[in-house]
Amino acid sequence: AEDEDEEEEEEGEEVPTHPACSASRATPNAMRPVRPPPPTFVQSVTASMGDVAAQVRAISLEAFEEDAMQTRRGERVAAMLGSDGQVVAYASYAVRPQSASLNINKLAVAWVHRRKGLGRGLIRFLIQLAKQPAQKAAGQRKSGGGGSRGSTLQVVCLSSLPTAVMFYAACGFREDRNVGFGSQDASELIEGQVYMEYSLRKRQRK
Repeated sequence: AEDEDEEEEEEGEEVPTHPACSASRATPNAMRPVRPPPPTFVQSVTASMGDVAAQVRAISLEAFEEDAMQTRRGERVAAMLGSDGQVVAYASYAVRPQSASLNINKLAVAWVHRRKGLGRGLIRFLIQLAKQPAQKAAGQRKSGGGGSRGSTLQVVCLSSLPTAVMFYAACGFREDRNVGFGSQDASELIEGQVYMEYSLRKRQRK
C-alpha cells in the first residue's frame, strides 16, 4: 500500500530545440541551450551504498518521517540520481510473482527538485523494470537448470492518496474499483486511498 503525497508536482516534458537549419549560417559563438544529461537509476539501493543510502533516508524522512532504508521483507528501494550523482527521488517497491505484479509502496521527490517531472521519470523506470522477467525485476540471479525465461509481470499497482490520483492517471494508471477491503488483492490497501493499476499486457488489435 502507499502513502503517495509527493506526486502531483510532476509536469510537462522539456521540448528539444531544433538544430540550425543550415550549418553554414550558424554563428560560431551562438549560444544554444544545453540540455542536462539524463538521470541515472539504481534498481536496488542497499545500506552499504553509503551516500546514496543516506540521501534516500533523508528524502524519506522529509516526506514521510520514516527511514526508507528500513525495508520490509521483499521490499526494494530504487533511486534516481541527477547529473551530479545526488539522489533526487526514490521509490520503494516489491515484486510479487505470485500475483504477477510490481507494487509501488512509496515514492518521493526531494523538496528542492519537485515540479520538474522527476516523479514521472521514476515511474517510467519502474514500469520498464516491471516489463523484464519477474526474477530479473526482483533483482534475483538466474537459478541453474532449464531454459525457462521466467514468469512475466502483468501489472504495476499502487494505492494513491486522492490528491495524487490525477498524477498517476497521467502516467497511465487506472483506478480499479473492483478491489476493496477484504478482497485478496487488497492486503496492503490503505483505507482512504485509491487502488490503481498500470497494465503491462499488450492490447490486442481488432
